[in-house]
Amino acid sequence: VRRRNAATLIPIIFRHVRFGSNVMKDEWRSYRRLQRFNRFRHRAVNHGLHFVDPTEPAVHTQTIENKNGQLKDMIRRRHGVVDQILPSLLKEFNWRERFGQRNMVFYNFWSQVAALYPCQR
Repeated sequence: VRRRNAATLIPIIFRHVRFGSNVMKDEWRSYRRLQRFNRFRHRAVNHGLHFVDPTEPAVHTQTIENKNGQLKDMIRRRHGVVDQILPSLLKEFNWRERFGQRNMVFYNFWSQVAALYPCQR
């Protein structure tokens, strides 16, 4: 998103995060308003003190920050990306995450094509 303020992020979060989900977040200012809404179970880690909550190790943002780094690497390898193709790039990144493992990209691609477009007899 162009703006990362609460007014921009909260509607997007509401649209994409299921009611009642556990939300792991850092203490970034734009996320503070989320606590006003009783839609999620909020867990926060203070990155100024630690990256993983020492009292509850399951509370951290390491996984999403790692994925964000992988996406940025993919964009860097392409020497940047224009806004028009960013949605396609995100879809490709997600697809590769889900189906591109173990050197089976080609097989997984055709498996998905066959599932979406089954042969008619």
